[in-house]
Amino acid sequence: MITGYLITPIAKGITYTQKAIITFLTLFFNMKPTGLRDYATNIIKLIMLCVIFTSVMYVSITAIISINRRIASENYKKQRLSLNPQIDKIEPNIVYPGIKVIIFGRNFGWKGNENVLLAKGKEVVTTDLWTDTKIIFTVPLHWEPKNISFLIKKSVDWEGKNIVTKSDVVTIHLLSNIGAFNENDKAYFEQLKYLDAETLEINGYE
Repeated sequence: MITGYLITPIAKGITYTQKAIITFLTLFFNMKPTGLRDYATNIIKLIMLCVIFTSVMYVSITAIISINRRIASENYKKQRLSLNPQIDKIEPNIVYPGIKVIIFGRNFGWKGNENVLLAKGKEVVTTDLWTDTKIIFTVPLHWEPKNISFLIKKSVDWEGKNIVTKSDVVTIHLLSNIGAFNENDKAYFEQLKYLDAETLEINGYE
């Protein structure tokens, strides 16, 4: 039962929030009940406040739990995806048979220490160099001139299970080294202006 004796002014150190609460309660409740009706009204108001407070707390806690679950789920996903091989660039991306291609990135794994491979469809591409941040391979002479797509596959342990992670797919355009010189051949030589020094060097363009 709320009466004037249950809410008294706080002398020192009272906060603005406390003042606001006391002001609200003072205005909301009958601080000087004179009869049964006043007491009953105060009790009903108290029940209403409790219901509202409980509802607000329930909604707030539910929202916090939902947000925490979403954050945990996103962190879990980021942690899982961080294991995937990440390809930053591949060059040159217009090639002839026999050209050496460099794939730059991270999380490739280490050949010999981990189960890793460079896949062209179902075909495993033979590589000249494999490190955690760089892969070099030579375009085979028998490949058919066309757009050719690759991805890196790497086995990792995740929560006690061995899973195969994959990179995004990257594509190179393989040209024929026979026939008349055309616009595709021109594009090949044009790209040489923008390649890394390492890519140029391993292909004899010094």
